[in-house]
Parts: sequence; C-alpha cells; structure tokens
Amino acid sequence: MRRLLLTFVLTLPLAAASAPSLLDILSDELQRNFTILKQNGDPPPYYMDYTVTDEESQSLSASFGSIDSHSKERLRYLDVTLRVGAAQLDNYHSVNGQKGRFTRGEVIPLDDVPDAIRRRVWLDTDRTYKLAARRLIEIKSNQEVKVKDADSSADFSSEPPATYQNTVRLGLQDPRIHALILGRAQTGIQAFT
Repeated sequence: MRRLLLTFVLTLPLAAASAPSLLDILSDELQRNFTILKQNGDPPPYYMDYTVTDEESQSLSASFGSIDSHSKERLRYLDVTLRVGAAQLDNYHSVNGQKGRFTRGEVIPLDDVPDAIRRRVWLDTDRTYKLAARRLIEIKSNQEVKVKDADSSADFSSEPPATYQNTVRLGLQDPRIHALILGRAQTGIQAFT
C-alpha cells in the first residue's frame, strides 16, 4: 500500500504539467522548419505558414419519431503554404494558366501530442518544400524558353498578417432536428395520435 501511494505522489507533478497547445506546437515548428530551410534549402523559402482546419460533423437520421442512426466525426487537417524564389517570381507563378498546388490537407492527430504532430508537420513541410523547389525550377526553365510574359505582376504581395478563427456549434437545439426526432416535418403534417 505504501509503495502504491509513493508512486502516485511521484507521478502527480508530472501529470499536472500542462501539455503545449496545438498553436504552441505549430508556432515552434514553423519557426524551426523555416529557419532550417532558409539556411539549408536551395532555393530557400521566403514565406511559410501552417493552417489547421479542425472539422467536426454530425449526422442524424430519424423516421416515424425514432432515431435510426446518429454519427459524429472529427478530423484535423494541416495545410502547408511554402513559397520559394522571390515575391516577383515564385513557385506559385502561373504557367499556361495553371498554378501549382503543393498541399493536400494531411490529417493530423486530434490530441495535442507534440511528437506526433511535429512528425506529421515536418513530413508535410519537407514534401511541400521539395515540390515547391521543383516547380520553381520548371517555371524558370519555362521562362528562359518563352518570350516575355504578358502579365508581369508579382506572384506574392506582402501584407500585414491576418488571423481568422471561428467556432460553429450545432446541436440538437435546432427545431428542425426536433421535428425529425418527433416524426413531424415542417410541411404542416401533424403527427398521428
């Protein structure tokens, strides 16, 4: 009994330490990865950002006043935006009307487990960087072969950073969902008594 109590007391301070949030993990990784690629990358990036979309969906199916099925799903997607070259000409430059697409929205863990998220972020950053560097080489090669483009505007403009965060909460308070559960549609049909 004493041994169990001693173990609990020793592990309690470790459990009480707060884990870093997703925002902290991504900020650290963004700084670290940008610095490494800026120093060692050829071509080096001049802009990089991470966007995480946390998506939650619910589905409810009912008939004759009874719920047939109910499901709930939650996913997190990581998008990496990475620009190499310069603001005047970078990997997002349009060639023959087509712009490059470098990220595909990788699924990342729902729990804020730093090592798991860092690994996923680095793998996707590395993959995106390699695609961006290859695309910039193709763009420059294409420009050497072609005569001057009609559009000479910059591929990227520097603007002050903007942040948007929105939480949408949907629940069973919606009267349409109650109507489905009770078996009455809003078409004016009354429930049979």
